[in-house]
Amino acid sequence: MNNKKIKEHIKSAVLIILIVGSLFLTWSIWTYQPQYAEAPNAEYVQNVAIGDQQALNDVIQPVVAIYHGQAGMTGTMRRNQVENLFALLKRSQFGEVKELNPEVEGVEYENLIDQQVEFIMSTPLPLSLLDQWLLVEREVAETGTFDRMIVDTSQPTARLLFVSFADKAIYAAPIRDLNQAAFNEEVNRILTGAPAFFAYEPNLDTRIYLPEGNVDVPKLTYSTMHLSAGKFRDALFSNPSLVKKDTGDSGEELYTDGTRLLRVYNDQQRLAYINPVQNSFGQLSGEDLILRSHDFIDDHAGWTDTYRLYDYSLPGQFASYRLYIDQYPVFQTKGMYGFSSLYVSFKSSDIYEYVRLMSRLRFEFDRNNVVLDSGRELIAQLRAQNQFDEDRIQDIKIGYEMTRQPNTNPVILSFQPVWYIKHDQSWQKLIPPAEGS
Repeated sequence: MNNKKIKEHIKSAVLIILIVGSLFLTWSIWTYQPQYAEAPNAEYVQNVAIGDQQALNDVIQPVVAIYHGQAGMTGTMRRNQVENLFALLKRSQFGEVKELNPEVEGVEYENLIDQQVEFIMSTPLPLSLLDQWLLVEREVAETGTFDRMIVDTSQPTARLLFVSFADKAIYAAPIRDLNQAAFNEEVNRILTGAPAFFAYEPNLDTRIYLPEGNVDVPKLTYSTMHLSAGKFRDALFSNPSLVKKDTGDSGEELYTDGTRLLRVYNDQQRLAYINPVQNSFGQLSGEDLILRSHDFIDDHAGWTDTYRLYDYSLPGQFASYRLYIDQYPVFQTKGMYGFSSLYVSFKSSDIYEYVRLMSRLRFEFDRNNVVLDSGRELIAQLRAQNQFDEDRIQDIKIGYEMTRQPNTNPVILSFQPVWYIKHDQSWQKLIPPAEGS
């Protein structure tokens, strides 16, 4: 009997030990935190950052602001002044965009600009882009384009007018919350005492505002920083580990994954990327060209300096964002050093070509004023030289010509201000008489 009780006690003790052991093991599993080695950070191509990201309404800006006063026109082409004035409108809410019928509503362009501020764009923009660019309350149904805007404060409710000068079309959107006192204060500060301007119409489709007097523009010199070809390789190829590097016949660096090709011209600080497309069916709309090119550059933070949308083309299926130095754009001319734009082209709705400068500006260390001809002297000069057919002139702007100072490393760039003419879709330098001879 005693032996039996002893066996039962032993069994009970073993059972208790097993239960306690099981509970301890379960607690250990629940509370165990192993020291894992940190895994390498897998960086996706869309996270490769070359420079900065920019919102769409930062890279699309007007390039000229004009006030049509009782005593005449005053205006500015200086980037900071134009964009500071327009910033007040960018913060406003806009109502529905509707086309105005001049015959029915008795509105004429010349009457609408009287004692109002007018903004000029660098290129005609699609109206369908407005709800992506400004705070418009609903999607824009209109299908036209506009190349200028008028801030109409003559009505009880201020409105922004979108005008196509070539098509003689006018569209209007009420401004819901314009701080008119602040806007008028900025107009007085920037435009009321600004230089006098006049309107030049070389043909029926074009009106260009030019300064009455000579223009002082600084000639600038900057040092530069070369951008990493490796970062562009990682950004532009979906699998950088498959990319092979080679050297071209002209000494350029070549990167390819067997399909796409990246050329880096170090002597010119220029990059050219080609993504071959097997067919050429389908075209992007103007809105899509702008949005997709912007997003493509933004995905790899490709805004390394100040760039602004300056051109896009439906037939050419490209968009171009021009480099700005100080207050004015840099234009590309034949044989010029480097590349002054971020150029993105498409085929079959896919990225086809990407060309850009491979450096960013660092330090300005030289500045000397240059006096450019007045607008009237410019017109007289282009007529005397027969360099341009006025019927095919589309725009005239002050811009910079970029040159490299010889034997400099890091590269030093000089920017010479000159007048540029947009003629048959191409920007060309107006050659001064002394230089032309």
